[in-house]
Amino acid sequence: MREKYDLRTRFVKPSDYQVNSILEIKYQFLQRFFFNGVFMLRLIKQLGGYSMKNLVKKFVKGTIATSVLASGLLIGTASFETSELAGTQTVQAASKKVSKKGVFTLSKGFTLKEAQNELRPEAARLIRIYGESNRTGKTTTFNKYAKNHIAPKTDTNYLLGYKYSTDRYKERIKLNRKSNSKKIIHLYGKNLKLATTSKVKNYDSRKGTGWANIRYQFQPKDFNAMGNVSVTLKFTKVKSGKYVLEDIHFY
Repeated sequence: MREKYDLRTRFVKPSDYQVNSILEIKYQFLQRFFFNGVFMLRLIKQLGGYSMKNLVKKFVKGTIATSVLASGLLIGTASFETSELAGTQTVQAASKKVSKKGVFTLSKGFTLKEAQNELRPEAARLIRIYGESNRTGKTTTFNKYAKNHIAPKTDTNYLLGYKYSTDRYKERIKLNRKSNSKKIIHLYGKNLKLATTSKVKNYDSRKGTGWANIRYQFQPKDFNAMGNVSVTLKFTKVKSGKYVLEDIHFY
């Protein structure tokens, strides 16, 4: 049996992304605590006057591994009108549960299953784009996609915004290409471009108060489990009750 290839990037400074995630959560917390103090006070009141120490224990449950849940909780503190999404991007009125015109939007009352099924073709497309970026080192196509479909950050909405996604994407591609041989990364990129909707799997999506992470996974041919690609579409609830896409993250 032919031995499957491995990607060394999975072993290169694996703590970097964990540390960044923790710093991001702390930054978002401080930012949104000061600008959304009323919300936080209401939250604490609803939880029966817990101290901040107990709140951390209650939500984080003593482990950094639940950073996705914590991040979603903090993101959920943001409140703003959809009209505050600046620039040419607008949130379209959705006739379905999911709108893929302009900024991706989930309607009120959507379910994870509905969102996963509707967005799976987009996940396949994103993985193909990711494959091309790994093969060539160019991120132009993803940058354009992100600008079209991720809500922009403004001075009042406190979203991560598409620039955050494109910057992190660029770093990821650079790390992949630096950590692997040209032969391996070329084959990896080529095989990722074979991703189709039917081959991309729904994987570990989560929904909480004010947030939703829609996640997918793809196993490229000729690579072992370390070559799996996961892509997460992170949504945040806005004042209208809808959810807008604020970040796309690959791992």
